[in-house]
Amino acid sequence: MSFTLFRSLTDLQNPVFPATESIKQLIETIGRDVVQFRRNTQISYHFVDKARSACDIINALIQKVDEEDDWDSYDKFTEASDWLEECATPPPSFHGR
Repeated sequence: MSFTLFRSLTDLQNPVFPATESIKQLIETIGRDVVQFRRNTQISYHFVDKARSACDIINALIQKVDEEDDWDSYDKFTEASDWLEECATPPPSFHGR
């Protein structure tokens, strides 16, 4: 595994907060697999890049809320968190129902 590629693919630019720690861990877990792919590499890298960018945006919003008590950023952060939870929840058919 290329550590340089892995780091550039998964390195977050903003501080990580407890609310996004699990997202960071998922990005790193998926990133380890993606850098070893031989097929479909572009779409896989793109997926991890988008997830990392979304996590960075959420972390920046949390930091702004912490530092400035910015309620607009709080609303955006909570909306993004709700959206991520919906995306991370498998459909009912996934559980065999």
